[in-house]
Amino acid sequence: MNTYTNMLLSEWSEQYKNISPREEIPMYYGKQASDNFNDKQRIKCDAREIKEYQSIVGQVTWLSSNTRPDLIQFTSSASRAAKDPNKGQLSIVRQIIGYLKSRPTMSIVFDGNDIDKVSIEAFTDVGESHTAFTSTLPNSDLSHSKHTSGFNISMGSGSLVWKTKRQARVSNSICHGEYIEAELCLQEVKYI
Repeated sequence: MNTYTNMLLSEWSEQYKNISPREEIPMYYGKQASDNFNDKQRIKCDAREIKEYQSIVGQVTWLSSNTRPDLIQFTSSASRAAKDPNKGQLSIVRQIIGYLKSRPTMSIVFDGNDIDKVSIEAFTDVGESHTAFTSTLPNSDLSHSKHTSGFNISMGSGSLVWKTKRQARVSNSICHGEYIEAELCLQEVKYI
């Protein structure tokens, strides 16, 4: 575990004492989460809460891009609401701290153990386009109807390349989005 991760966890342990460790990333941040927000959760955050939201998302994004690819999908979605989040979205973002508390030493490791044959493995996935973080975007913004996709390419015991982003165009279906992402991943594999 690196120094920055240690610093974040000790800072968050003091600031968020009431958040208990979680075994998994909050997976209920999809559109159904925003549909179930009560009136209190739909209230826009004040300036202090917006700053807190942006701080957590920024710090977790740094972690995800450097050592924690398991957080990329979450931070990619959460960053879309960073300009004007509501209290429900802030609550979901705070829960990622509980996940990090339960897995403080999880990171990418290149140790070379248990490698009989070096091979490249690639994994792709496409997620739903609507999440609790995109529900507040205006309907005229078609970018929230594009699927979010990502891939992870690993060799041996560690990831070499990982990426998540909104697809460049609107897909007719998840299946179509999967084909688009597989093609992008294949281009990266050829490059490697």
